[in-house]
Amino acid sequence: MTYWFPTKSRVDELSKLLAGYEGAARHGMDDACEHIPHLSAKLGEAQNHADFPKSQIPRWLWLASQYRLHAAAEPAIASRAAAALQFLSIAVEKTHLTKADVQDLNWVLEVTVGALAALVGSADLRGCLSESELAGIDAYLAEFKDVDPFDRDAVVRSIKPQLGLLATFGGVGDLTSIEAKIAALLDAAERPGDQNKPARAALHYLADEDDVVSDRHGVIGLVDDTAVKAGFLAGEIGWDSSPFR
Repeated sequence: MTYWFPTKSRVDELSKLLAGYEGAARHGMDDACEHIPHLSAKLGEAQNHADFPKSQIPRWLWLASQYRLHAAAEPAIASRAAAALQFLSIAVEKTHLTKADVQDLNWVLEVTVGALAALVGSADLRGCLSESELAGIDAYLAEFKDVDPFDRDAVVRSIKPQLGLLATFGGVGDLTSIEAKIAALLDAAERPGDQNKPARAALHYLADEDDVVSDRHGVIGLVDDTAVKAGFLAGEIGWDSSPFR
């Protein structure tokens, strides 16, 4: 990805602006859960905006996840993420983004991700989930029971809402080639035998709206579903070890 940034004088302005947003965000931490669907909607607007740099979306999703994860226990981290996300929210309301707007977004994203990654770890898909959530996903998959014959059509219908939302982010980072990856899961799940049970478990997980991270949060709530899909396709989901470690 090619980055370019605003002038030093503009950076000074942006720093003051973000500091103001961060201070305001600290007063709203008690309502953080209520803000998650709004942030998901703004990420959708960014993805659908003709001028928005789409390659940024995975890291904005990571920032939104840090807000979700840390609002209760570490407001300093959450408010830093919230400040950048407020900047994003205002930017995507514009009909057209100029080169200067994109420069501002580049700088805000780069600086905020760099600061938070130094505190919480790499800005990747796994970093969108807490250790307890990762353990919860592992337990969910391990406890899955094949109680009914696999019905491909019924499964496709049950995961359609999640797929529609993920498809909005198709072609972006960890959310690439959604349809092809789900087709691979479905093909594996149709094959009999315990060796294909993980595929059926993964699809069952995708179909559950109230899984470890509620799908009702919008795309931010699908980070666990994306991790399950990615874990299966990487051959990491099994019954003897955690799929994400």
